[in-house]
Amino acid sequence: MENLLLMRKEVDKSLLNEGLTIPQDLHNKFLTELDIPLKKGDTGAISIVIQGETFENVKLYYPQFSDKYSNRDVIQIRYTANQPLAQNLRKIFSQSVNFIADRQEIFKENNKRIVFPEENREFIEIYVTAPSVLEFKCYPIKNKIDEKDVIRGVLNRIFKEYVEAKEKLFAKHPLGEYFRKTIPEVFYSTNILDEDKYLVTASVGQGNWANIPWICVFDQSVTRTATKGVYIVYLLTEDGKSIYLTFNQGCTDIKRIHTKRETISIMRELAEDLISKINNRGFQYDHEIRLGENLTDLAEYYQEGTIFYKKYEKENLTSEKELRVDLKNMLEIYKDYVDLLNEEKLTTESDGVGNILSVYDIVKHIKSYIEIEGFNYESGLIENLYLSLKSKPFVILAGISGTGKTRLVKLFAEAIGANSTNGRYKMVSVRPDWSDSSDLLGHMNLNGEFIPGTIIDFFRKSKK
Repeated sequence: MENLLLMRKEVDKSLLNEGLTIPQDLHNKFLTELDIPLKKGDTGAISIVIQGETFENVKLYYPQFSDKYSNRDVIQIRYTANQPLAQNLRKIFSQSVNFIADRQEIFKENNKRIVFPEENREFIEIYVTAPSVLEFKCYPIKNKIDEKDVIRGVLNRIFKEYVEAKEKLFAKHPLGEYFRKTIPEVFYSTNILDEDKYLVTASVGQGNWANIPWICVFDQSVTRTATKGVYIVYLLTEDGKSIYLTFNQGCTDIKRIHTKRETISIMRELAEDLISKINNRGFQYDHEIRLGENLTDLAEYYQEGTIFYKKYEKENLTSEKELRVDLKNMLEIYKDYVDLLNEEKLTTESDGVGNILSVYDIVKHIKSYIEIEGFNYESGLIENLYLSLKSKPFVILAGISGTGKTRLVKLFAEAIGANSTNGRYKMVSVRPDWSDSSDLLGHMNLNGEFIPGTIIDFFRKSKK
């Protein structure tokens, strides 16, 4: 089939998050060329190709309205903001994402639709390339990035709004949505961060405003959470007048089994060790970072755990160019850390928060965690389980029901930083007479089709 142009559409908020509506005068042509006999009330599925990537099972909807609106004739392509297709579009059209984010509150207050001026308009062209297949050709604004509206724009908005926002109701405040959704998209739009390698998250708190809000960049091979591991994090000071770009560390696992003083001491020791091994690339490492006077414990841990840092002032914020250079240099430090970690893992292991431990220390940590959780196992059992897993990653725990086999596995996993919420281990129930792995891994049916087992999706996520 020859590629056929169906329509050209200006990028708007709906296209970036929800979908689009096909003009009524194009309905027949649209359905005919797609070879989809869709009638009112029907829902179909199509594939959409964007820059060579195919997104399958996209919803094509022909709603049946009530009698009151029976004369309405609408065909829509629908998706949600968290689906890969929408995420891909927002990454391509970062200019539109930024434009909407900067103006959303103003237009919401006046109940007006966001209208793009001519110089800010981006477009897609929709082609039919095969039955049930559309291609979105994207036309973002090129060579016209106003760089002061990227990283600098994010920091300026935080400076301008956060302190005042803390005086208002936390629930559904637009700044929370801006942190959670828009800031990661804006950082990815710089093309400094590989989205497959780095995870960007930002937070203003959970349930209440955070004393110190943050923007984190995680190397996913190290950690995906601010509670542990080593990562890059931007931190706003308590008074809202400064933001620090830091190379920092989480401490949840450490403070679980140590006092506050001991936790800070351990974090400072790690910082000193890394400072001695990694080129600072011009960042400060003097432990003079000051986030405020009335800090929560978490904020104080951030302050005391800082390894390298640079301070940005609200009244004299540096240029976008320098902000980008700083982020790139901090990423180089992160890469050095990962290389160092991988080298040392050849002979030792990590406790999940950046500390390099001996096997003795690892087992000691696991046993301490299990004891703190209120459980005790016979002498040598934890050591045997650890060594068995290291020698062959398939271990059978024997014993009658109720002797604590399942609990032991859960506690062991949690002790080394894995839990059900972070997706690092999965418990699967099997029959007492279980003898083969087909329902876990999958099997071929009589038609020669592979039926995936319970654990296959978990393997896929682990591989990513």
